[in-house]
Amino acid sequence: MSSPSVSFVQIRFDDIHFFENCGGGSFGSVYRAKWVSRDKEVAVKKLLKIENEAEILSVLSHRNIIQFYGAIVEAPNYGIVTEYASGGSLYDYLSSEESEEMDIGQIMTWAAEIARGMHYLHSEAPVKVIHRDLKSRNVVLTADKILKICDFGASKFLTHTTHMSLVGTFPWMAPEVIQSLPVSETCDTFSYGVVLWEMLTREIPFHGLEGLQVAWLVVERTVAGL
Repeated sequence: MSSPSVSFVQIRFDDIHFFENCGGGSFGSVYRAKWVSRDKEVAVKKLLKIENEAEILSVLSHRNIIQFYGAIVEAPNYGIVTEYASGGSLYDYLSSEESEEMDIGQIMTWAAEIARGMHYLHSEAPVKVIHRDLKSRNVVLTADKILKICDFGASKFLTHTTHMSLVGTFPWMAPEVIQSLPVSETCDTFSYGVVLWEMLTREIPFHGLEGLQVAWLVVERTVAGL
């Protein structure tokens, strides 16, 4: 089964007024901006070209998935336009003093919100999607503290277990991805577990180690546990 034939709103580059850079996503920088004709605050990820991300986002609709508005397709000004989450990333929140007041109830609520978003991608979306880069930097907070999964630059439609190129971020990357083995939605499940670790400890596993050191430890500990 192939990916669905989809279309999305094409937004003019001159209809976007850019403000400050608010972070980096897969393959591009993210800016807070205003969609002038709609008088709407948005986030825009500037890209070198439009690939799968717009196609994937265009078929997704869920409370815990970032809302997609359209794409800028005027060369060389390519971009993905989504809702703006003013609370910043979960990573930034967990690094802040405010997170010291986070109790187990808040952790459970947020864990459930991320899980609902991932369940939608894997089981309820029109076509199954593997995110492939789930991490606290790719989960954002709305003004009312609702969590939303964002940045689908590394994501793929998936209708069967398959080999995929090495993509993701250490230490959120699953061992089967590191080893270039066939992968399924379980690679996102591994990444979700790391995000839970972050929320519970307010730390990142393997802190201070380089990427390849982390990769070796993840694979070795997985094999040792079999």
